[in-house]
Amino acid sequence: MNYQEKLRIKIRKKKSVVCVVGLGYVGSELLKKFNKEGFKTIGIDISLRKVKKQFNNKKIFLTDKYKYISHADVIILALPTPLKNNLEPDLSFIESCMSSMKKFLKKGQLISLESSSYPGTTEKYIANELKEKNFQISKDFFLVYSPERISPELKVKSSKKIKYSLFNTPKICAGYSNKCLELGNMLYKNITTTVIKSKSLKAAETSKMVENIFRSVNIALVNELKMFLNKIDIDIDEVLDLAGTKPFGYTSFSPGPGFGGHCIPIDPFYLYWLAKKKNFDLKFIKTAGEINRKVTSWITKKILKFIKKKKIKLIKKKVLILGVAYKKNIDDIRESPGLIIAHKLKKAGIDFDFSDPHVKKINFNGETRYSKNLNKALFKRYPITVLVTDHKMFDYKLISKEARYIFDTRNIIKDRKKDYFKV
Repeated sequence: MNYQEKLRIKIRKKKSVVCVVGLGYVGSELLKKFNKEGFKTIGIDISLRKVKKQFNNKKIFLTDKYKYISHADVIILALPTPLKNNLEPDLSFIESCMSSMKKFLKKGQLISLESSSYPGTTEKYIANELKEKNFQISKDFFLVYSPERISPELKVKSSKKIKYSLFNTPKICAGYSNKCLELGNMLYKNITTTVIKSKSLKAAETSKMVENIFRSVNIALVNELKMFLNKIDIDIDEVLDLAGTKPFGYTSFSPGPGFGGHCIPIDPFYLYWLAKKKNFDLKFIKTAGEINRKVTSWITKKILKFIKKKKIKLIKKKVLILGVAYKKNIDDIRESPGLIIAHKLKKAGIDFDFSDPHVKKINFNGETRYSKNLNKALFKRYPITVLVTDHKMFDYKLISKEARYIFDTRNIIKDRKKDYFKV
């Protein structure tokens, strides 16, 4: 019996051991789901202490040691792919992982990369490493790419409470060969209702880039319109509501304080970087990124100008920021517009405190800061309130009633006109 057939039977009978490397919100949800579906599971993360609190299932084996790779049949890599300071791809997490685990790899295993990256990553950083180990991909070792599509909301909600969970979101899968694709398809059908087969690794990698570029460009469009229409005294939200009544040919996007998270601010620049190497200028991607960064500066300048013009006396030179998660109803602060605004205010000599029902504490310039509980007394300490993240758990009636001056970046406060500013 060949290696493909052995692994195929193991996956079909749920006898294969699934190991997930990288236990952020993507990796942890994958690990939990495979375990729930009856697979033996191993979770590996070099920051084990931080991620352990996400798990209360004793059937899931957690470790920070790569040697346990040798016990796995399937290895899923859910590793960060950030940007360097010069906006170039940083694939050091994938490189380091492959370096650490390759001596524990064995014939008959399957590796699936789920990290977002530019087309060609799977072949360059995974396939080439396997070949150096003298594995024959598609014969005695198997390789697929399947871009993650997990909502950050799964960290703070059960999958029953959100529209698209891991189970009902279509999963793209591409294989190094048809044999690899068949195994990847079998594997992922255990955790999702629909697997979409891609003809190539590069097409699957690019599809993830396009998903996030689409959002980045459209968010930038409405943010740029917001800044311009504010200048000529036209309500951007009314305009977008009117445009949204068209039942075809229009997709609604809302303006905000910028963009955040691990996808939209980062992934488009992976493709932009690759295009530059190929002597092609993807202008939309660069411009969208610049606009979505510009809007945080625009908001900050509005606040600072108002404080100066009205000669507002800030207690301890502090404003109150509501929401430091990058989007509503989650606890993820990566690339958070709220924190970017806080840093810009700090440079101008204005400090801040924050309230966020999903984020208990943050590290700001090496200092730990804790979320404040919203109440009537709290608002008396901050003449300026900046609403950045529109969490459902916020008491907007209280905010609207008690906040002295409100700068609302989300158009969430509906019953306030005096001393209220949409930015």
